[in-house]
Amino acid sequence: MAMTHRNLCEYGGSPAELYKLWDDDLKKTMRRRQFCELAGMLSFLGSLFVWKSGVETYWASGIVLGIYFAVSAIKFMIDESNINYLLHRWDSENALASFKGAQWP
Repeated sequence: MAMTHRNLCEYGGSPAELYKLWDDDLKKTMRRRQFCELAGMLSFLGSLFVWKSGVETYWASGIVLGIYFAVSAIKFMIDESNINYLLHRWDSENALASFKGAQWP
């Protein structure tokens, strides 16, 4: 994860551009996580519906897909927390640097 953001630092010409890149990356990861959560839930519900309707052959594939999407959602949650941590760390380092340079009356 840190490698991704090190590469993003190479593309940011200014701190504002870098922050925008990180924020876009966070939003993209959140959308992917939400998709995986929805797809996993629909896969589990679909497999339950197929099982209850009496079709014995396809319900296991819905469970496998649901597990795949659940694991993917967990991976995206971890990536999202890493991005969020890096953004907050960067914000706090910038705030501390501005406080050190400020003149207090």
